[in-house]
Amino acid sequence: MTPFFKKIPSLPLACFLLLCQSFLVSAQSTQPTSSVELDFTAAEAFLELCQTDTPQPSQIYDLLELPAYTQLFVYLKNNWGKQYNKDLYQKMLLACFLPEQYPLQPEHKKHQWIWRYFQKMKNNKAQIAPYIHMVRTHLNTNTVMQRLLAYLPQKPKPRAIPIYFLLGIKQGSASAAGVFIDNFQPTTPANIKKYLEPWIAHEVHHFFRADYNHLAESCFDRQPKLCQALYWLETEGIAERVGALAYDLEHYLHQNPKQASRYMPFVPTMKKFQNQLWNYTQNPTNAQSLIDLLQPKQGPNLYHEIGHKMAFLIEKQLGREQLLLCLGKPKQFFLQYQYAATAYAKPDAYPYCSPVQLASIKKFLNDF
Repeated sequence: MTPFFKKIPSLPLACFLLLCQSFLVSAQSTQPTSSVELDFTAAEAFLELCQTDTPQPSQIYDLLELPAYTQLFVYLKNNWGKQYNKDLYQKMLLACFLPEQYPLQPEHKKHQWIWRYFQKMKNNKAQIAPYIHMVRTHLNTNTVMQRLLAYLPQKPKPRAIPIYFLLGIKQGSASAAGVFIDNFQPTTPANIKKYLEPWIAHEVHHFFRADYNHLAESCFDRQPKLCQALYWLETEGIAERVGALAYDLEHYLHQNPKQASRYMPFVPTMKKFQNQLWNYTQNPTNAQSLIDLLQPKQGPNLYHEIGHKMAFLIEKQLGREQLLLCLGKPKQFFLQYQYAATAYAKPDAYPYCSPVQLASIKKFLNDF
């Protein structure tokens, strides 16, 4: 068979090669890729409800049927408890917008924070539309994906991840159906770049982490509390690196004293965690103390800060590739931190286990 290029004798070889290269680039650019898609439908429907002179119950019912809320209720049931459901949110919204017809009932007292939040946003409805416009105009979804891809071992399976902007949780969360963002505060293009894009990248990383989960369900069955503690350290620690976009954490904290205060518990908490984990390997009866240490009943949980410093040191000492090998492997994440901290040899900054403790913990973790 005559080679294709010999059928075009008038075409210089260099031009032909350039044409082929352009064709390949074009073909690569049309390959399906993952992306994030901003969805403001729920936030805009809430704003419309706020702007209605005589709200109707049907508007509230329709609002809670939107994909953002139907997916949110699945997430809340699995993570917050079955009491956080459509019926609860419906009653909170009815009490907020139609208080005379649907007054707040005493049995919902412990969930009044939802009602108070809806009431606050209803009173501050003027800031919702500018926020939506600002985010829609200035948030760069390509930057979000670049941050994300830098902390995944390989390119993820192509899919579109919805980012639902809604009201009712006062935070950001990720589920198998997408990401939920509730942060309707006055903002600027600079703040979107500095805070919102990293935050969304962090949450989307949680979405993709499910592709790399190597911790068997049987491990959770046998050691649920221990697995929970290690799981959240690894999950939040690596996701914090996504938000940080690989900056030098120590330099950043030195330049930002207010942020540094959040990380002050790291050394004492890490020492206690290691000792409690070692004690647990000697007498594995109750791992609740590990949870209580990282998620105290009073004050914020420490998974983000403790996990971030662990992830940072693994990346600094062993390289990002070694950090990404820990994705979905909580036990390996803890052990890699131990190797990195031992190599760094500054226990006053990054505590690590003694050889005897580490040998015992490693054997225990490898056995379950």
